[in-house]
Amino acid sequence: MSSHRVNQAWSIELRHTEKIVLLALSHHAVMSTGESSPKISRLARDCGMSESAVRDSIKSLEAAGHIVVMPIRRGVTQFRVKAGGGE
Repeated sequence: MSSHRVNQAWSIELRHTEKIVLLALSHHAVMSTGESSPKISRLARDCGMSESAVRDSIKSLEAAGHIVVMPIRRGVTQFRVKAGGGE
């Protein structure tokens, strides 16, 4: 868990759906790398959102440069949170 990244995510102006997904990804992130790999179903449960809403938020966050999406293998995706990481 990266409290620093969570705190930085709070300061970014986003729509509520993107903000909660960024906060959840930041919560799961390793502090040194910003990397996390929670499943979409876990993010949906954590955020109180549908899986499709989480996917849409992830696309928006990636397009805005707040995260990097890195498919690892079928069914496994790693996310790198850039908010507050200095990247």
